[in-house]
Amino acid sequence: MKTILDDPTTDDTLMLANTINEWYRASLGRFERIYPQYGPQSANMMSMIDSAGGDGPSVCLGQPGTPRYYDALLYQFVQRFGTPPAEEASSVSTSVVGVKETSVRSPSKQGGHNFRMLSKALGISIKGLLFVTKLAEQ
Repeated sequence: MKTILDDPTTDDTLMLANTINEWYRASLGRFERIYPQYGPQSANMMSMIDSAGGDGPSVCLGQPGTPRYYDALLYQFVQRFGTPPAEEASSVSTSVVGVKETSVRSPSKQGGHNFRMLSKALGISIKGLLFVTKLAEQ
């Protein structure tokens, strides 16, 4: 089955790059991403997302919400490239400190130690980080 990630647009690439940047900055402040999460529980949350643009979700009215395009994009990205949550929160916080100076575009760092630390901090595989890097370079 074909997904959004099989033929990403320029806007999709920008959204993925900005989202990874946002998740990284959030991890520095020890904030936790609520959606999307890696795993089957994230699919259940999709029906609670409201795309009507109102002040609250339609779920309160007994109507399932309809996810927005970028919510679906991020969900598919996390399901394809996400990693199971870390066993210890301390391993994430210690690994994030060394990532501050990392340039994702630096070819010498691709697949190296800094990508491993960033991958662990974000819960996204190195393959996923390289996927977005390759899209950004095109």
